[in-house]
Amino acid sequence: MACFCSLTNWKRTYSQRLLKTTTLFISHHKKYGGQPITSTTNWIGGHRPYCFTFPRQKYTSSSKIIQPCSSAFEKLWTCDGIEEYCLKSNGLQVLLKTDSTAPVATVMVTYRVGSRNESVGETGSTHLLEHLLFKGSKNYHRENGKAMNTLLENIGAIVNANTWLDRTSYYELLPKEYVEEALKMEADRMHGALLRQVDLNKEMVVVRNEYENDENDPIATLDKEIWATAFQAHPYHHPTIGWRWDMENSHAERLRKFYQRFYHPNNATLILVGDIQIEQVLQWIAKYFGDIAPSKLLIPQQVTEEPPQKGPRRLVVRRIANEAVIGMAWKSPRGMHRDSLCLSLLANILSHGKNSRLYQRLVDSGMVTVVNGWQSSFRDPGLFFIYACMGKQISIAQVEQQILEEIKAIKQSGVTLEELATAKTCMNASLYYGRDGTLGFVENLNEAMSMGDWKYMTQLHAYMEQISIDDIQRVTKKYFVSNQSTVGWLEPQQASSLHLEESNDSHSLEESHSFHRMNLHASLSHSGENSSSTHPWILLPQTVQHPKVQMASQVVVLEPCDGINLVVMKTSLRQVVRIKGSLIGGEEHGRQGSWNNLVLSDVMVEMLGLRTEHYEHKYEISRMLQNVGAGISFHSQSRRLCFEAVCLKENLSLVLSLLSEQLRFPIFLPQDFEMVRSRLADEIESCKDNTTQVAEEHFFAEMYPFGHPNYVYRSKDYLEALHRVTCDDVVDFHSKYGLGGLRLVAVGDIPMEVLSTQVCQYFGDWKRNQFLNYFENSKEGKLYYAKSIPPDGIRRFIELPEKESVDVLVGQPIGISESHPDYYAILMAMHILGGNGSSRLMQRIREQQGLTYGIYGGVGGTAYGADGYWNIHGTFSPALISKGLAAIQRELDHFVQNGIEEWELQAKKATIQGNFQVGLATSKSIASVIIQTLDQER
Repeated sequence: MACFCSLTNWKRTYSQRLLKTTTLFISHHKKYGGQPITSTTNWIGGHRPYCFTFPRQKYTSSSKIIQPCSSAFEKLWTCDGIEEYCLKSNGLQVLLKTDSTAPVATVMVTYRVGSRNESVGETGSTHLLEHLLFKGSKNYHRENGKAMNTLLENIGAIVNANTWLDRTSYYELLPKEYVEEALKMEADRMHGALLRQVDLNKEMVVVRNEYENDENDPIATLDKEIWATAFQAHPYHHPTIGWRWDMENSHAERLRKFYQRFYHPNNATLILVGDIQIEQVLQWIAKYFGDIAPSKLLIPQQVTEEPPQKGPRRLVVRRIANEAVIGMAWKSPRGMHRDSLCLSLLANILSHGKNSRLYQRLVDSGMVTVVNGWQSSFRDPGLFFIYACMGKQISIAQVEQQILEEIKAIKQSGVTLEELATAKTCMNASLYYGRDGTLGFVENLNEAMSMGDWKYMTQLHAYMEQISIDDIQRVTKKYFVSNQSTVGWLEPQQASSLHLEESNDSHSLEESHSFHRMNLHASLSHSGENSSSTHPWILLPQTVQHPKVQMASQVVVLEPCDGINLVVMKTSLRQVVRIKGSLIGGEEHGRQGSWNNLVLSDVMVEMLGLRTEHYEHKYEISRMLQNVGAGISFHSQSRRLCFEAVCLKENLSLVLSLLSEQLRFPIFLPQDFEMVRSRLADEIESCKDNTTQVAEEHFFAEMYPFGHPNYVYRSKDYLEALHRVTCDDVVDFHSKYGLGGLRLVAVGDIPMEVLSTQVCQYFGDWKRNQFLNYFENSKEGKLYYAKSIPPDGIRRFIELPEKESVDVLVGQPIGISESHPDYYAILMAMHILGGNGSSRLMQRIREQQGLTYGIYGGVGGTAYGADGYWNIHGTFSPALISKGLAAIQRELDHFVQNGIEEWELQAKKATIQGNFQVGLATSKSIASVIIQTLDQER
């Protein structure tokens, strides 16, 4: 995206808009938008078993030992294009791979220390240290204008870190021109961290807010309890973020000792993948890391073994929630054990896709809304999980019994050859998909390394082929034993009174959480909360003259037949094809005419993949896709039906034919309609206490009238619409779709010579789209108007019970759309104020004052001639609402009254340019950018 504006134009435009009255909403937090600078990796149902399962076995002939090749390094292995080196001076492990798909690279340094290395009383130290290592090192700190995250985010890099059970990782995805700077920074972090108590005081509130965000989520609470119950001696018992008392009573000296114990080159791995020159990178690594001394003492290793479990363990979590949840866990082997791969295949058979056993037994029957199983493959023995979520009216005991019966059936009769073959195909395909982009590849490589050996990632396909159906039955009998199980229930409780207080002050929320206030205020005593000055950042060389991304010449635009726009880009990604597309007809169309229904397009989308005229058996298409490891998904936007597909090159023709089948010839049966409607109702109910959703519902309802494209409908509106919609409505709505405005983007290893012909073959004779003229005047300047905001603004404080973190939304309508001359000036202004981690809001309110885990700002709702808005979204402890609101107001006042500096504007221009370059790092992201550009008609 290009941004053209002058400093004077920005100040005039934004000052006028911002001085209008504002709208503010607050709600206790579950989840906020935007990428935090640091995060605790704590996946609930989101483990990536395909990346984690590597059995121990001899290496094949594709791996070979290489003799030392230079004075500074010993070259150890070359395997699947990955080169392993050891830096002789200190034992640093280095993994390098060249990938020229995009002009970017990913740098990651991983330390072999995680929460498994923590003892009682110091839990959370690894995670706290991760946060503190962003606060400064000898040569990179705020005082010299070179704050770690700011320096690289200003050139568009993604800078982050995460802590997990077995490791802590710091990484940068950035334009290739800045790899040297990232290496220099990571070397400084490795041996020169400042670790000051004053920084910890402020960051403690940030980490506490992160902890509170997790506590808002009932499922995260249940998961924490299951781990703590299943493991009694081994440190996997501890949550990665730590127990609250340990976390709140940590101090800088303890963290310094932890740092000195584990942060050494001989306990670290440097992974670098991207558009790089290997010899040049090796010179940089030797230059910046070579003089760092290895540990003088033996690095402590975790040696505690979990004693045998002597019986089933059960627990119940009771709290206010809108859905019931069951989590079932069984002790499982370490990730490198051969049985771990067998269990990952079993998880695929049980719960991957609509043809999986538990999906058909539980979801398709209407008992649960979602079910997911996975093998947690770590350095030490872990857990095999099955989670299921259901409506409050469903018996958890019955769901548990159904899961146990399915496991019993596999113990007795095993799985079929077809089931195992499909699971292998899906996992093999996922290995190819995981190579799409340097960051994803590095993350997968990193997890294998953290389990014990990176080379197993490259050999997974060969190991998987050796697994038989007998192996699957054997591991089911071996590990799914009652005495090795831990079962947790989340029993939702009804609030005695769901209090929605709408007042003009925050005292009631603060007073109700007064037990936090003493510690919080003590932590903030030297936080610099009144700071509103702006210190110039050091800009990296060539920041303003950012290299241009030359990709347009690789994009081919075709019109294979009337009414179809086909855009193709061939990349160096092997075997993988990504497809994104859209056609006219979305949520707003369903709200028109006699339908007048909010959920009509959503219900139709959910039914598209069930049955078609040529595949009448339910989920037959899903089975065909799963058999080749491909996927097709649909979702509805404001005015377009969107679809996405991924497949291996050899299956492209099949996927196109099935995509056409689902879009053109679906069958909508009443029994399927009722099943979909019931599941959607349960999903809506489960989100009614989502604090972000509640805040947004009230926030946008105050700014926009009912029916405005930016109005956010409430849960009760959707439930009422679900009650009214009929199967006949769905049939009638779908009958309007056709050619005219169909856009299809294909990126990856594309067979150019056949793609255009196949698209015409499968879509060319479709009838004309009848939605084409519904909003024909919108591009000629038609505007939807926001409500008038009172001169004193609107303030609402909404209290939800048992929520430990607060969502804050502040904003106002701006009265313009994307076509307005001032649009890009406002967009740039909001990026400076809150666009990323180096923006003013994050730098002042998080980094300097330590009031929040995350706070961001942006512009939205400007498409299709709609009256857009700017908004700020942050999270705070309930005891810090007044301080948080005062800090936001102070930044807004300072922003409007004083404007910005020229260097600040130039820095953010460079950030946006760099973001765009980094954003084209995968075939999926390239396809997304192209389809968004087409759909927004830019």
